[in-house]
This record gives sequence, C-alpha cells and structure tokens, in this order.
Amino acid sequence: MSLYQVQKFLFDANRDREFQARYLADPAAVLQGYVLTDLERRSLLDKDIRALYVMGADGLLLLPFAQLNGFSIADYKARLAGLD
Repeated sequence: MSLYQVQKFLFDANRDREFQARYLADPAAVLQGYVLTDLERRSLLDKDIRALYVMGADGLLLLPFAQLNGFSIADYKARLAGLD
C-alpha cells in the first residue's frame, strides 16, 4: 500500500484549481502521476470514501475531495460510515 501517494493525491486535488480541472476532465490520466496499488487507484476512481478511509486516508483530506466530486457533507458522512 502507498498511503503517502493516496494522501499526496488528495492534498494536490484539494489545493490546486488547475489540478482539479484536469482531474475532473480525466481522473484516470491524473492518477497515473502517482504510484498506487490497483485497489487505491480503483477506490479513488470510484470515489469510495469508506475504502479510502479504511486504508488510512485522513478524513480532513477526504472531505474536500468528496466535495470536489459533488458529495454533500451528509453524503460524505454516510459514505464514511458505510451507509451509502
């Protein structure tokens, strides 16, 4: 597992508007710039908040990522709890 790379991606996605635009246009292409396991890559592509959290991704990085992907705070909390 490469938790550092997952969190680096989340950090980049949360702070850089140009990066966000590239990510939203082609998530798979952007993720190629990170050394990720297949599970990590799939979880990020699927926006699987629960799986990312269980892997160890910080909730403070996950919330803005979820919002970037159109999730409300209620959606984020439900996904985090595995209620989605």
